[in-house]
Parts: sequence; structure tokens; C-alpha cells
Amino acid sequence: HELIPPIEAINLAKELEQYRPFFIEGLFAPENMILREQSSCAIAMGELFNNSHEWVRLITDRLIDFVRIHILRLEEFAGLESDSVSRVVQRPN
Repeated sequence: HELIPPIEAINLAKELEQYRPFFIEGLFAPENMILREQSSCAIAMGELFNNSHEWVRLITDRLIDFVRIHILRLEEFAGLESDSVSRVVQRPN
């Protein structure tokens, strides 16, 4: 997770596009989500988060496509009371 410099992560994501991965994960820290603009690969993030509120901005701003949740955090995520997250999760594409 997040072990390579951002420019190398972008290059890696662009190279992976030809293989059409279901998602890529761990290339960027949540506060540095420039990958969305640089690659067409689906982005997953979240299994290292310690607090459910760390997911809210990523979901509401559509910076990620999949939330990866550690099994011990699943109940906390399911119990989120945020209206904005509920609207995004339930909104059809």
C-alpha cells in the first residue's frame, strides 16, 4: 500500500489498463487521490482505514469505485448514519 512514488503509481495504473483489472488498490493515500483523473481502472480503497468517516469523502466525491472493508469494520460501515453516503450508495448509475 502506497509504497511507490505517485508518478510511478500513475504509470503502473496506465500500464494495467490494457489488462482490464476488476480494480486496483493501494496505489495512493486517500489524501492524494489524483489517480481518478489519470486512469480508467476502477479504484478500491479502505481496508486499512480505522474509522468509517474516512470513507465518506471518497464515496461522496466518487473518488473510488469499491470500498474494501476489513471484516471487523463491516458492522461499523453498515451502521453509518450519513445521509450523503446513503444517497450515493443507493443511487443507480
